[in-house]
Parts: sequence; C-alpha cells; structure tokens
Amino acid sequence: MNDKVSKRYAHYTDNSKKDISCIDCTMWRRGECSYVEGDISANGYCRFFKQANVTEDAPTNAMGGGSNIATFSPIMGFLRRRKKLREVVK
Repeated sequence: MNDKVSKRYAHYTDNSKKDISCIDCTMWRRGECSYVEGDISANGYCRFFKQANVTEDAPTNAMGGGSNIATFSPIMGFLRRRKKLREVVK
C-alpha cells in the first residue's frame, strides 16, 4: 500500500523558484519526502509545502543543526548550513 502522492499530483519541481524548498518542509524526513513519491530533491518544491518550525535561536547539536523537526541527522544540518551560505554569497 502506497500512501504517497505522485509528483504530478503534487505539482513537484526539482528546483524551487521561491525562497522555500523541501528541506524546510515538515514532511522532509531523513533525506526524503514522506508525502510525495519518488526521488525528491532537498531544493525542490510542491504545492503541499508546509514550513517546519525553525527558529534562528534554536539550540544546535554538535554538527550545527537545530534540534527541531526539520533536522534529523548531521547531513541535514550540513545541507541547511550550505543553503544559508549560498544565500549569503548571492
């Protein structure tokens, strides 16, 4: 039984044209989407996006990732820091 929706139904795109992306969504879990089926990019976007509760002053773990729903591993912390660095460089 597959509980996920198709990319087409979700209007998924690999590259978000907005300031939000899958990595910031509550449905992004351990490097994959828990709602849309298939290979999903951390930089993607779909119509079901729901912002995770992330605050700038949230306590951080040893790898610099926040201790919130959007951070599950050192890899996720790395991806979040890399995204912030890209925004600074722009």
